[in-house]
Amino acid sequence: DSGLKMGNVTLVTGFRGNGKSTLVRQVLAAVAMQEVNSFCWFGEGSMEEEKSRFVRACAREGKVMPYQNRAGRTLFRPDSEMEADFNRNLAEYFTFYKMPNDPNVDAFDDLMSKMRHYAKLGYKVFSLDNLMVLTAGYGSNELSMQKKIIADLKEFALEYSVHVILIAHPKKGEGHQSVSGSGNIENTVDTLLRYVRVSGDAAAKVAESSDIPGAESRNITAVVLNEKVRNEGECNPMFLEWDSERGVCRDIAYIDNLLPVAEDYANKGWFSRPAKEVYL
Repeated sequence: DSGLKMGNVTLVTGFRGNGKSTLVRQVLAAVAMQEVNSFCWFGEGSMEEEKSRFVRACAREGKVMPYQNRAGRTLFRPDSEMEADFNRNLAEYFTFYKMPNDPNVDAFDDLMSKMRHYAKLGYKVFSLDNLMVLTAGYGSNELSMQKKIIADLKEFALEYSVHVILIAHPKKGEGHQSVSGSGNIENTVDTLLRYVRVSGDAAAKVAESSDIPGAESRNITAVVLNEKVRNEGECNPMFLEWDSERGVCRDIAYIDNLLPVAEDYANKGWFSRPAKEVYL
């Protein structure tokens, strides 16, 4: 609704496996398509796996092919032409960070050192997935470390005029409304997005509370609640539908002034489409 403002920190939270990382990958892919460099760290995956996910997410229609794994399950991967196209046109805009294996090196200090280096090179978007992996080794000092990380990331964003996207998990047993760890996290960030997976009747009820056409409700697989936006912008929800071939969520745009933008994105093969009264 308000773009990635420089000098800001965005927090994306939601239960494990719901789609937070996928959503952030799509943001980074859209950034690359606009020829802007991003620095990304995915603490729970290899760089080879991440590149494969980005190639698939950026694949054009008809460029993702089905195959059977050893268990007989149908999976999808981009064809060789799409991989070559990604390497030629988009790969240069992504830099992947890998944590040091040396136990004597503080992971966050090393991460910040690399981020400052790339910020000086003109990188504008920095994505960290996720806060809990980053602070897992601090034991009883985990909460104080989380406070330090948030404060340092905010200072970094302001100093270098960049945008930081941080993923964090909710507290166990407290629903999706509370971010795990320090309450200082939600108070400090500039934008707060909660990723909630929904389907069936729950999706219909969510759609009824907005202006989204009723015929679209059966396609909703998740909702991103935009609960906090500083420095202008509106707190509109995002309704998503899952594309199993590309492994992405498509935003169903339903707000009048966003419909032309969604139509343009859809024509470019990006991650949005305008809502229709009748789903075709």
